[in-house]
Amino acid sequence: MNRVAIRTWIPIAAMSVVLLVALFLGRGTASTTFAARAERIASGIKCAVCQGQTIAESKAPSARAIYDEITRQVEAGKSDRDIRGFIAGRYGTELLLRPPSSGVGSIVWIAPVVLGVLALGGLAAAFVKWKPTDDDDLSDADRALVARARRLAVLDPDPDGDLVGDVVGDFLDVPVGGNV
Repeated sequence: MNRVAIRTWIPIAAMSVVLLVALFLGRGTASTTFAARAERIASGIKCAVCQGQTIAESKAPSARAIYDEITRQVEAGKSDRDIRGFIAGRYGTELLLRPPSSGVGSIVWIAPVVLGVLALGGLAAAFVKWKPTDDDDLSDADRALVARARRLAVLDPDPDGDLVGDVVGDFLDVPVGGNV
């Protein structure tokens, strides 16, 4: 391998190691307590009678009953998915703060990605369409006008603040502005 390849691969390898370590450390421990697991599941289910609260936050009797059911199922060894499925089956999927990622609920997850890709594609198409054209479309008179404007801008830093008027007036050989 040459030096350029080594200089390219060392940062990539370092970032990969950091990513793997972060993923390993961030996945959590399997020894989550029953209470912490029940709290996490309950914080993803909204209260049916309280507005803007989760089952974990609510003190309503119906929310406490659902929380107790979640705790019983956690202690019975059911998976988080099974518990959420039970709650959704009994009380409806509208209680789930995180919509299901299968069936019709998958539209909630897929639509933003599809719309984002379409928007980026539209922007790319617009930028390609608006690509500057060649100077072949300019006439010799247009090129002379631009060259003259550039010379005037360099030679005369526009003391009266009317560069456009000066350029048009100089080009047409007529006075432009208030002093006619």
